[in-house]
Amino acid sequence: MCRNCVGAAARQTPRVRQVGATTPYATYTLIAINVVVYIVAALQAHTSALTALNSRILWNGGLFEPKVADGEYYRLITSGFLHLSVWHIAANMIALLLIGAQLEKFMGTARFTGVYFISMLGGAAAVLALGDVNTLTAGASGAIYGLLGALLVIVVRGGQPPTQIVVIIALNLFITLAVPGISLWDHLGGLVFGTLTMAAIVYLPRLVPDGRSGRAALINRLTWVTLGGLVVVTALLGVAAALGR
Repeated sequence: MCRNCVGAAARQTPRVRQVGATTPYATYTLIAINVVVYIVAALQAHTSALTALNSRILWNGGLFEPKVADGEYYRLITSGFLHLSVWHIAANMIALLLIGAQLEKFMGTARFTGVYFISMLGGAAAVLALGDVNTLTAGASGAIYGLLGALLVIVVRGGQPPTQIVVIIALNLFITLAVPGISLWDHLGGLVFGTLTMAAIVYLPRLVPDGRSGRAALINRLTWVTLGGLVVVTALLGVAAALGR
C-alpha cells in the first residue's frame, strides 16, 4: 500500500459535520489489535518474518482454503488481523490510520466498522473463489482497499472530481501486480465490496420519499438492514467458495 497515496486519499475526504464520535475509536482499536497480534506472533516464532512454517498463529489463523472447507470458517476474519513482516503491518496500519480515521469521523464508528468487516469478508471470499487453493493469505489489505472504495463513493457523492482517488487506487493495484507475493484477489474483493457497501449506504436512502413521516428512522433501519445483510452475504460467499472448489 503506497503511504503517500493513501495520505492524499485521506485528505480528499470531505470535511463535514461528524455523525459519530469525534475520536476514531474503531480505527485505533483495529490498529491496536493488529499490532498486538503481530507482536505475539513474532515473539512466538522468534522472528519478525512470519511464515506458515515458523508461526503457529499464522498457520492456525491465516486464510487457507482446505482448512476453511474443513469448517474453520473463523479464518475469514482472523486472516485479516495477521501480517507477515514489519513492512507488511507497517504499510497496512499507516494506510488504515490515514484513511480510516477520516472515514470514521465522516461515517460514524458503527457504519465505518460495518464497511471495514464487509470489505474484509469480501476480500476473503474473492481469494477463496479465485485465488490459489494451496496459498495461505493474511493481512488487512482487503479491508483497507474497501475503505478506498468507500472513499471513492463519498468523493463522487460529494460532487468532487474523483480523478485523484481513481489514480491512487490504480497505482496501488499496479503495485499489487508488480510485487510478487501480494494477493490481487484480496485487494480486488475488498475494493469491490467496500465500494458497493458505501454506495448502498449513500444511495439507498433516495428510495425513501422526502417528507415521509419518520423518514430519518426508516433510513437508519434501512442502513442497518443493508449492512447486516451484506455481512451475511459476504460470509456465505466465502464459505460457499471454499466448499465449492
